[in-house]
Amino acid sequence: MKEIMMMMDDIIFEILHFLDTVFILGVCTRVSKQWYQKCMEFPFSISFCNSPRKPSFPYGHQTIQYIANCENLRNLTELHLPADKISSNEIKSMMESENVRNLKVLDLPGTGSTRSKLLKRNNIRESVKYIAQSEKLKNLTSLKLPKNSISSEDVYIIANSDNIRNLTDLMLSENNIRSLGAGHIAASDKLRNLKRLDLSYNHIDTTGAENISQSDNMSNLTELNLAGNTIDYEGTKLISNSSILRKLRKLDMFGNDIGDEGTKHISEKMKNLTVLRLGNCNISVKSANYISNGRALTNLTTLHVRSSNIGSKGAHLLSQSSNLKNLTDLHLSGCSIGSDGVKYISSSPLLSNLTCLKLQLNALGSDGAKHLSQSEHITKLKELSLTKNEIDSEGAKYLAQSTLMKNLTILEIDMNCIGNEGATFLSTSENLKNLSYLDLSANNISAEGAYNIIHGMTKLRELRLYFNNIESECEKDLIQSAAHLTLKI
Repeated sequence: MKEIMMMMDDIIFEILHFLDTVFILGVCTRVSKQWYQKCMEFPFSISFCNSPRKPSFPYGHQTIQYIANCENLRNLTELHLPADKISSNEIKSMMESENVRNLKVLDLPGTGSTRSKLLKRNNIRESVKYIAQSEKLKNLTSLKLPKNSISSEDVYIIANSDNIRNLTDLMLSENNIRSLGAGHIAASDKLRNLKRLDLSYNHIDTTGAENISQSDNMSNLTELNLAGNTIDYEGTKLISNSSILRKLRKLDMFGNDIGDEGTKHISEKMKNLTVLRLGNCNISVKSANYISNGRALTNLTTLHVRSSNIGSKGAHLLSQSSNLKNLTDLHLSGCSIGSDGVKYISSSPLLSNLTCLKLQLNALGSDGAKHLSQSEHITKLKELSLTKNEIDSEGAKYLAQSTLMKNLTILEIDMNCIGNEGATFLSTSENLKNLSYLDLSANNISAEGAYNIIHGMTKLRELRLYFNNIESECEKDLIQSAAHLTLKI
């Protein structure tokens, strides 16, 4: 009997993973004593945001109070609240609640992005002290406060909190912490457990990079995101040469002016990197050479160098590099590689592990599509992006007829000129039957081509057809015929 009860416990617990929080609290807790006990052990995740999942509850001030006071939420482990809607008093009430004692993830995204000219002061700035002073948050491991106009003074409060010392993940992207704020984080021995640090888009310069690279408190970092700041090659050199940051596996420097010299330092020193993002970093074919031949970068699985002037020669260098033999994700959008560049990529046996290839804005033409379709090596692709590449119906035909496309689940071929003929080639392809996402926006497709795609590709879950020649009177019929997928016209 005991074994049967234990088995039932396991079954109930598994069932709960497929149910939303409202249903568990309103229904499952009332089924039986056994169900109630298992519900109380279940780790609840509540979200009022669209990310990372659909909202658990409709937002409202009464709901916030319910979450703070409900005795059935003692095992709340994740909380995602919109910082622009919740008041400082509500945050204070939540941080004083017994229900946050087991909280591991606190996510309070705002709307005041530093990338926008309209900086909005969110309530979270006034509430940082309530978070930092809460003795109930001692189990918190992940704190996310993006887009909240947070300043260096606010960061100082967080960094010196005696209560949130177990953080392994700190995300402060798109705020205004500057190098001084980065310095507060680096100087805090209470943040020495950090493994993931996201300070992207925060007006951090080389001084901030120096603070991070020289602090023993940052020695456990495995992921560092400094995208969209103002760090130059000197700052990159400090990060690359740092003996403290030897555990780094992922580095994102997108949008910093590191230049080829910065790439050189990374390529020579950072031997443990598996993910490297250097898009829009003012790099040229020299950087492609450093990456390809650098003694350190032998473990990369992800490489992003989009919006870089590497050209077809750079693509050739990358395609011949044994450093990149483990690469699964390659992003070369806006790199001017042309059809010759994609030919080098397609014919490289060293890139045979690629599952994601992004080649937007490269003037590939239908010849480029042909090179991809005839590759003997890139046979594992699951995601392919060919946005804005001057591909016509002939190029679509090459892709449709290629048996190498059988594993594709995501295809972006928007802003080309495939027309109805190209859409028909795709819709009748036996090689594209596994597609779940297809973007054909801005391709001169009419309702006829749209119907062909909808009826021919039955596994599609999302189809994008923005900016095509679909008559308004046909849109309703298209939506009705696309009941099995999300159609965006």
